[in-house]
Amino acid sequence: LEHAIRGVTGQEIRVNGAGRTDTGVHALGQVASVRVATHVPTARLRAALNAHLPRDVRVLRVAEAPDSFHARFSAVWRRYRYLLAREELPFLQGRAWIPKGWPELEPMQAALPCLLGEHEFRGFTTQPDAPFGCFVHEARWERWEGGFAFVIRSNRFLYQMVRILVGTCVEIGRGKRPVEGLATALAAGDRRAAGMLAPSCGLYLTDVGYDPPWPEDPPATVTGPPLGRP
Repeated sequence: LEHAIRGVTGQEIRVNGAGRTDTGVHALGQVASVRVATHVPTARLRAALNAHLPRDVRVLRVAEAPDSFHARFSAVWRRYRYLLAREELPFLQGRAWIPKGWPELEPMQAALPCLLGEHEFRGFTTQPDAPFGCFVHEARWERWEGGFAFVIRSNRFLYQMVRILVGTCVEIGRGKRPVEGLATALAAGDRRAAGMLAPSCGLYLTDVGYDPPWPEDPPATVTGPPLGRP
């Protein structure tokens, strides 16, 4: 994106993203902010940037933001979605996790209430030293046409947090851990008490929230088989 901005404006600009993800994770609703001086009208800037971007990166919208806006520090929540698929379909390669041994939905769903609210998620990250507190606004499993999807929204996320939560839930769904296993790992605050690390390919950053909302009418995110529908 910085390369594209340089190609359009000739300026070396630092892009601020709303969040970072592991290698192999996808972003459908990433938000980035830049401060740039250009004569290119905002209405034409999106097409100009996309002309300089590789095919696997696309700008969905360009808009002027308030001077105080920062894509990362102004964000109040982020939402992720993780896809489990039943079959190894060609269109899902690198886009979903096809686990060996299909989990049951009900125990995975029953394990989630302990995550809601503010907690220390020390046991669900491999970060050795960091602030571990997160406020989780929503956490649920739902069905999509290819299998199950885990949806979680929080004010912040720790490194590999969602993938470890998914891995622990799948072990619960397979009967390898009790329903209380998620709460036990949360209380222990020890990575060894949690479950496996789910592959990165099934994880999507779907959207980012701001207060006050910005933009007021965000673009629709990419849809289709890789994302799935409830």
